[in-house]
Amino acid sequence: MKKILLVIAIVFGALSTQAQRMDTNDIPQKVRDAFRQDYPTVEFPGWTKFGDIYITTFAFNGSVTIRYNTDGTLNHLEKSIETNAIPQSAKDYLAKNCPNDTVQFAFQIKDGNGVITYLTDFSYSDSKKISKYIFDANGNFIETRSW
Repeated sequence: MKKILLVIAIVFGALSTQAQRMDTNDIPQKVRDAFRQDYPTVEFPGWTKFGDIYITTFAFNGSVTIRYNTDGTLNHLEKSIETNAIPQSAKDYLAKNCPNDTVQFAFQIKDGNGVITYLTDFSYSDSKKISKYIFDANGNFIETRSW
């Protein structure tokens, strides 16, 4: 039991040194300027640094998680959307392949190159299994991740 607790403590210690909570003044000016330009009406949120990436999550028409590179360029943007806001072809795919199951959450994701994808958190009616169905900007199926 002591060994298990020691391993857990080491893992959590390692994780806490990887991601660091940041004071606003410690965020590079280019990152703050990019955030202000993208979200001028949002109160400056709390930030975490992971490597050279600055990450924040805040409420803005749903939940938004955004990651900026040190130079203020977008690395990743993930925002929650209504489940019926995914592209129609994604809805059609889910209706055909999972007719008895329900999309729990949906997200629109934009990467640093401006590529948009949609991610749906999906739970099955007959189990506790959860899957993420990923679609491109047009709603074409890309892949599924389950656990």
